[in-house]
Amino acid sequence: MFKTEVWQVENLANLLSGEKTNNLPEILRGIFFMDGNPLPDDFIKFDGAAWDETSKVLKLPVFAPLQWTFANSNSGRLLFYSAKLTNTIYEIHFDDSLKSAQIIPIILGLRVPKWLFEFSLVQIDEKTWDRKNSWFGGLFDNFGYTLRKILDENGQPTSEFAGVQSKIPQEFLVATKD
Repeated sequence: MFKTEVWQVENLANLLSGEKTNNLPEILRGIFFMDGNPLPDDFIKFDGAAWDETSKVLKLPVFAPLQWTFANSNSGRLLFYSAKLTNTIYEIHFDDSLKSAQIIPIILGLRVPKWLFEFSLVQIDEKTWDRKNSWFGGLFDNFGYTLRKILDENGQPTSEFAGVQSKIPQEFLVATKD
């Protein structure tokens, strides 16, 4: 069981106190900011999710404690509780180089077909990823953003942090364990 709390940005590194994933590549460790995300979710960490080193697949529950954060707003709460209610998981299939990935949403235990939602990650450099979202077979594909590693796995700011500091929300919602 878990609860939802409002955290201040100065406590962001505390997300790293959650579960750890064995053999998770360093490039996926730390806290990432969803820069330009049109939806009301803000930060994410991959550490703590299930990682299959052989297939390079990460199963990331959107609602898991200390995994994902949401805007401290009605729309942020709606998105969080919708993800929790539908047991939304992102199954992220990386290529062998870990430089690109296809993201398959799993909602209510069912994989969403690519013609409905097609999500991807493409690495720009060691700290940034281009995150594309395409809906309804490409009919709508202008919902992308940049995923930026702003804290390393030890909670220290990266070079990306200073460039987005003014965009980072001062408070956010996060699921924590009871």
